[in-house]
Amino acid sequence: MSSEVPGASLVPNIEAPATKGGFQIRLHRGSTLKVEVPQAKAGTAVIFGLVPTTSTFLTPIAGQAGYFTGADDGVVNVTVTQGGVAIGTLSVTVWG
Repeated sequence: MSSEVPGASLVPNIEAPATKGGFQIRLHRGSTLKVEVPQAKAGTAVIFGLVPTTSTFLTPIAGQAGYFTGADDGVVNVTVTQGGVAIGTLSVTVWG
């Protein structure tokens, strides 16, 4: 069972930008991360991916694009693309 109220806005513990030059953060296991995309253009979908794709360190939050939960200790990269073009990355170290 979830204690979240349907339709309630999700509040992240950390907000971090995905930038072309990359950015690195540490996220406590169980915390919520929101990946911000300041370079995004309106009208085209923004796609978030994990590298490696088999990573279990971050878990995407269903229905909330750009939101992740720190799930297991380790390092993973979040990639952000729009229209097939890479627009940013974020390296996340999950610890706990």
